[in-house]
Parts: sequence; C-alpha cells; structure tokens
Amino acid sequence: VGRTGALTPVALMEPVKLAGTTVTHATLHNFDEIERLGVRVGDSVVVEKAGDIIPKVVRVLDKLRTGEEKKVRQPKTCPVCRSVVQKYGLATGESKEGVALICSNNKCYAKELENIIHFVSKKAFNIDGMGEKIVGQLLDEGLIKNVADIFTLKLGDLEVLERFATKSAQNLIEAIDNAKKVTFARFIFALGILHVGVETAEKLAEHFATLNKLMKASKEELENLSDVGPRVAQSISDYFAESDNKKLLEDLITNGVKIQTIKKQKDSENLAGMTFVLTGTLPNLSREEVTEKIKANGGQVVGSVSKKTSYVIVGESPGSKYDKAQELGVNILDEENFLKMLK
Repeated sequence: VGRTGALTPVALMEPVKLAGTTVTHATLHNFDEIERLGVRVGDSVVVEKAGDIIPKVVRVLDKLRTGEEKKVRQPKTCPVCRSVVQKYGLATGESKEGVALICSNNKCYAKELENIIHFVSKKAFNIDGMGEKIVGQLLDEGLIKNVADIFTLKLGDLEVLERFATKSAQNLIEAIDNAKKVTFARFIFALGILHVGVETAEKLAEHFATLNKLMKASKEELENLSDVGPRVAQSISDYFAESDNKKLLEDLITNGVKIQTIKKQKDSENLAGMTFVLTGTLPNLSREEVTEKIKANGGQVVGSVSKKTSYVIVGESPGSKYDKAQELGVNILDEENFLKMLK
C-alpha cells in the first residue's frame, strides 16, 4: 500500500540474479496488468529491470505450467487496515474507473507511514536519521500521527524509546530543527500530491513563489503551466481543496516550518537546448548533483533514451539505457568529459 493508498501487487519469486543483484520480488503494477499477462500463483515468469532499478514481470512461460497454478484474486479490502478498496481511474482521476485499487480509508496506517517516509526523504525535507524503521516506531508509539507532528518532537520523547541513546536522540532533534527551513519546491514535493514529482514541484514553486498563491490558483491557471496537464492540475486543486490538507499546512507553519523562496540563477547556458540521460554510478558525483549541474547550465535531464537525446552520461554498471544509446548512436559521456563541458 503506497502513500496514495494504491495497492500494488508484487510477485514473490525464488531468488534470481538480475543485472548484478539477487532479486526475490518484482512489481506487477496493477491487477489489469496481472490479467493482461495471465499471471498465476506458481507460474514461471520472465523478469527484467525497469529503468535499471525496479524488477518487473514481463512475460509468463505458460508452457512450463504443471496444472497446479492458481488464479490471482483481487482483494476486496486493504491488506493493512481492512477498509474497502475501490477502483480508481489513473487517467481520469475518477473513482470506480480505471486500473488502480485504492484503500478508501484516508487514515490508513500504511498510507500515513508512506506519506511520512516520503516527506522526510532526501528530495523532500531530507531529515537525516529518520528512516523507515524510526518513522514506524514513532507512529506505533503514538508520538506522531502525521508529518506536522514531526516538528513537535522533544528530546525527552525520543530518549526513552528503544534504539535511541541520548546522542542519537539529540542528533535526530537537531536534524528535524535544521529541516524546518526548506525551499518551496522541496515543500511542495514533500506534500506527496498525486502526480506531482520533483520537476513539477520546481515549476510550481518558480511560478507561484508563495504557498498562499499556489493554494489559491485555479485549475485553469495551473493548466497553463508547461508540463501541467488537466490530470495534474485537477490533482493539485483537489489537494488544496481538502480541509484536512489545509489544516495540515497550517500545522506545519505553526510548528515552525519556514518556506524559503530561492531564485535560481543559471551558471551558464553551456548546455542550453541539450537533453541528458543518466545511467550507472559515477565515481564522484551523485545523480542529484549531476542533475543540478545540468539544469544550472541550461540543460535538461530526461528519463529515457531516444534519437533526440543529446548525451547519455554513463557510470559504473550501466543498464539498458547505455545499450539503447549505442544502438541509436547517441553521444556517450563519462563524468570527466561531462565536467569539461561545463568549463
């Protein structure tokens, strides 16, 4: 169960080596995909890594069936809170239509857990030391119920918990305090609005500049932004229209969160008009650092390789994107030559 309440079916498999790692789980995306593939419990399947990261089932080897395989049944209730699930239109955003099964309980433990994990993640509030186990512990102990409660935690709340010594408790309190100052783009992304990723959050922050202006934006105004279509605009409007979300935003500000507006100045236009794809692990720079450098010099980072891609930046253990670049004759760069382009 994800932070939006979507139930994602996952295939549990015998351990298999895939692109250098051993995997035992693979995504089946949704129940329409299970139907399309014809997957059954006990099947032998073909698995590949999607985008070099997530294993997914792509084909069933039905000729290897023994006759003992069983059909996969759609759950009628959430596996975590046992609330009724409903169909949700991924394209339309309308309930009872589409391919996703959604837990109907807005207070579902799994939803809140994933929401908080997303909120504190590196690309959002980046609260160091607040991993999944700590978030789960704080929820289970009743110390937090939502993301706003994070900023009310005191040293004494943490010191008495298992796995917390005085020093580790102090470190987490300091990390939370440091995270109170956050850029508007990170704040928007941290909210976990459906269909709003890092790049969309950056565009919203740049255009609206303040939370108040974004909350008051009409659906039409949102749609006028590049890369914000009707579905994304509707999702943003729906989020800010909900009274629970308005209360959450008020509580975040009351509890000390300060949104900083930073106007980005480009270092240069050296990469203007160029598109880049990243694959593999670079020796010195993280993907986030490379992405920032590309954007700061007028370039753009995309997720997949095509004939229109300017360069593919390749590190150690590259995936299928490297093969695709070679197949299409796209220019390939290592870290050293990429950095030379910036000078």
